[in-house]
Amino acid sequence: MNTIERARAWLASVPGAVSGQNGHSQTFTAATGLIHGFELTAGDALALLSEWNLKCSPKWSEAELRHKINQAEKTPHTNPKGYLKNTRSTGNPVSMTGKFVVRKILALPEQTSRFTTEDFLRACFDPDETVCICNEIITDDEGRSRPASKGTYLKRDEWIKSHFTAPISSMWTGKEARGAYVRINPCSDQTGTDSGVSTFRHVLVEMDEKSKDEQWTILKESNLPFSVIIDSGGKSLHGWVRVDASNREEWEQRRNVVYQHLDHLGVDPKNKNASRFSRLPGVMRNGVEQKLLALNQGAPCWDDFIDHLESANLPSKFDLVDIITYDKENDPDNLIGDRWLRRGTSLLFVGQSGCGKSSLVMSQAIHWAHGLSWFGISPIRPLKVMVIQAENDIADMHDSLIGAAKGVFSDYWESKIRESGIEFYRETVRVGIDFTTMLRKMVKKSKPDIVYIDPLLSYIGGNPADIEVCSQFTRQQLQPLMIETGVIIVLVHHFPKPKGKDEKPESVAEMAYSGFGSSDLTNWAREVMVLREVGYNAPRKFMLGLAKRSMRSGLQDREGKRTGGIMIQHSTKNICWEYAPPEVFTVDKEQKRNKANGYRKKFY
Repeated sequence: MNTIERARAWLASVPGAVSGQNGHSQTFTAATGLIHGFELTAGDALALLSEWNLKCSPKWSEAELRHKINQAEKTPHTNPKGYLKNTRSTGNPVSMTGKFVVRKILALPEQTSRFTTEDFLRACFDPDETVCICNEIITDDEGRSRPASKGTYLKRDEWIKSHFTAPISSMWTGKEARGAYVRINPCSDQTGTDSGVSTFRHVLVEMDEKSKDEQWTILKESNLPFSVIIDSGGKSLHGWVRVDASNREEWEQRRNVVYQHLDHLGVDPKNKNASRFSRLPGVMRNGVEQKLLALNQGAPCWDDFIDHLESANLPSKFDLVDIITYDKENDPDNLIGDRWLRRGTSLLFVGQSGCGKSSLVMSQAIHWAHGLSWFGISPIRPLKVMVIQAENDIADMHDSLIGAAKGVFSDYWESKIRESGIEFYRETVRVGIDFTTMLRKMVKKSKPDIVYIDPLLSYIGGNPADIEVCSQFTRQQLQPLMIETGVIIVLVHHFPKPKGKDEKPESVAEMAYSGFGSSDLTNWAREVMVLREVGYNAPRKFMLGLAKRSMRSGLQDREGKRTGGIMIQHSTKNICWEYAPPEVFTVDKEQKRNKANGYRKKFY
């Protein structure tokens, strides 16, 4: 494949932009991948984006696409130019922090010998079972095909003898063949409905928003018990999960387990009925074979798969080989910095009351939603951001948002903040398990990359000094959600009231444990960000420090040097933040001379 073909394949895995669902950032991501990741010209990028635009709702105008390409050309990027040219990963990578581990994107298998339709029928149906196949196909104006009838019903061996034993008719394998469909379960009548299913053996899974390599990897690593995996001859792979249910009710229960196992990875929800058509392997579809890729993949049977799921409740085991061969340069879970914050990790942000933590959060959220560096800390792409807070009403939010936006974008700040797609919520009632249950629904629906919870004390539902309360909220309620969805959680937290000068910590590492409550909060978080006021200044000045993985973050001082802590201050222009100017010291020479003389007099 040449560079344009690889870029087209990559772009096929990037979901189309949808209005109201961070569509601007999604389109910017696509444009950036083409311009920076594949180093395409603006003209080639526009041609590919125009193809991708067919997936968007509503579709962008050509002028809007050109604007996104222009933005991508001007925006600095943390990855080197051309970084997508030689990688199999895509802009919408399979998450390694989902319900099962995807260690590496796998290529579709290269077959030394071809599977036949007969192989497929013998693998999925018994000799005396009735199989429904349909090769009457209609195509709509947008090129989408579907069965034109309920299909033809024959016993399995009749199909093999009359249609799929050599010589095979050109109606199946000729140049004019337009493919064929097969129902995923044996039939008891010819109604084509779930009530006409005789044996509830299979559940169909399909996902066409990812590349075929990604789909293959997901199906292989899921450990679901597949009878067959089929290349549809189009964009998707079809997996037939063998659930062997005794009746329809049990089939529906097992189907729900399958879909819950894959729902975070974009499985198509339309395939949830037992009489569903899938593509028939071994026949041609407009010159492309509907190919049987594999037989009997994953767990040997449904019971073994359930045992596997239950064993997943045991601690995760790292394979020694995987640890040694881990590719830190191509980590599909990295989102911010140099693996500083990865999917499914956490940040504890601790600061004094009244110091402006919420406005600092707002500034950080706006930068990262646009894929911009925040004091040197850069996301790998524009992030989808959600903010849930309890302390600010709409008037406070207005001041904070507008001030931060003007600080980031002096011009066109209003259009920029609209583009960001940041979701803001105010929740003042739910705490503890009620809050995290609500949060799970919100994350499932909106699929954010990062969620700010401000402040922690409003939602933890107990005394944060109690280690059991902290552990239950963070490790038992938030952590499973983070692992399942890959979302990053940022907890905004307070210092306790000052106890006196003698107990004031001096280092960032010490300050990491100075947030109000149990030290387990600090131990749980992947990173701790500390904000503490320094002296009495106008404007107020603060030390911002990172306690755990500072050098991976990319944090920079005003000179552009990497560091673990910086001095920042409130802006005098807007409700936003900026680097504090360096301290300027002046020496009173006369006073110094007098002190020196006094010192000598004292001892001489």
